[in-house]
Amino acid sequence: SPHCHPIHGAMRWFCWLAALALVVLVLGIGSQVYVGTNSVPRLLPVSAADASDFDELDTNHDGVLSREEFQARRPLATLSEPMAQSTRTAAPASSAVQELVHEVAVPVTEKATQPPTQPPPAATPAPPKLPLVTPASSNELRCMITHRGADGMGHQLESKLSCIAVAAYLGLEYVHVPFHNLAHRGTEKQKDAERMEKFLGIGALFRQYVWQSKHETLKVERGHTPNVGKCNELGWLREVELGKRGCRKDNRTLVWLDNCWDRMYCHGFMESGFWYKLVPMIQGAYYSEAKLDPDWRAGFPSQEWGPKVAVHIRRGDGSYISDLWYLNRIKDLRAKYAKEGRPPPLFRIQTDGIVERIQNRTPELKAPDIIFDDKNSSFPLTFHRMVTADALVMSKSALSMAAALIGNQSTVIMPACWDRTLLPHWIKVSC
Repeated sequence: SPHCHPIHGAMRWFCWLAALALVVLVLGIGSQVYVGTNSVPRLLPVSAADASDFDELDTNHDGVLSREEFQARRPLATLSEPMAQSTRTAAPASSAVQELVHEVAVPVTEKATQPPTQPPPAATPAPPKLPLVTPASSNELRCMITHRGADGMGHQLESKLSCIAVAAYLGLEYVHVPFHNLAHRGTEKQKDAERMEKFLGIGALFRQYVWQSKHETLKVERGHTPNVGKCNELGWLREVELGKRGCRKDNRTLVWLDNCWDRMYCHGFMESGFWYKLVPMIQGAYYSEAKLDPDWRAGFPSQEWGPKVAVHIRRGDGSYISDLWYLNRIKDLRAKYAKEGRPPPLFRIQTDGIVERIQNRTPELKAPDIIFDDKNSSFPLTFHRMVTADALVMSKSALSMAAALIGNQSTVIMPACWDRTLLPHWIKVSC
């Protein structure tokens, strides 16, 4: 420095120390390698009109990452951009749910924004679409997590939904790995996975990574995940949340988790109702792809019917619950709707079991208001009926959980003998 003249010893040492401190500060800001995630997670509104909803979450009052600032960031070279967003609006949440939470989630139909004043040159890669859920504290990159598994459809879907939810809650970025090699689907595992990826539409919301694709800039690391229900065992997510483990925020490190159940079903996440804030976004993605008409009245007598109830009876994989438990839930709902003065409900039982055996064991399930959709039914139709039901009676099944999270039905009944926690408006009944 021209001010650090050799004859002024004290000034010289002061200048050198100031210069060293400046270098350390620059390097520290530039690296941002290991950072814990102890801050309160927040959602980012897409326009100034949403700012009032965001104020109560912006407890630090440290500003919001604007759309222009976000879009100025270059995309990660080895991650694909999210697909174009749907213009179909999300299915509305039930009135009971709307009373439980203050709606701050981003609607699927985005408001028009002004184009940037100086568009990037043609050679510059297009910036990613604005994620619908993102932390808003600063321009910093976020720790990236993903789910990847090769189990059945239910396991993979519940796992992805759990990681989407936990990433939003902890201020991480969820990167989507498409559905892969579905179990229980015979020889068409990969083709079925690709069809279900398109059918569900959820991957359209996020940056995507093609598993084991050849690249030089992305590093995939495995994160430890405790078995569901073991809330006292620290997994990768909980260690990062508590600041016991670092999390690389370098736009190059992707942490792979089999699921995020150890955080979603522990430490009060489900009970907090945070999931309700994500429902419009998830439903918007789900309905962005055309769905079959659920045709709820198919096979029923021609009369006035009331609420539509889906009952999921899962068999195998240690998920057995007695037929009597399901029958009693049907009786409970009949009585509930009759007391409310509503037309009689209709029940569609979705099952992978053998219908004749179930009906022979429990003859009362042969009733004019009950129809079975067995394992020969179309899987997309079966799942869509569960999602669109007014009430859902769950089994001990990841598919049941996924349908309940996406559908946000007014009434959801869960077996208490399952190692999952429940949303505030759900009902848990002993087995």
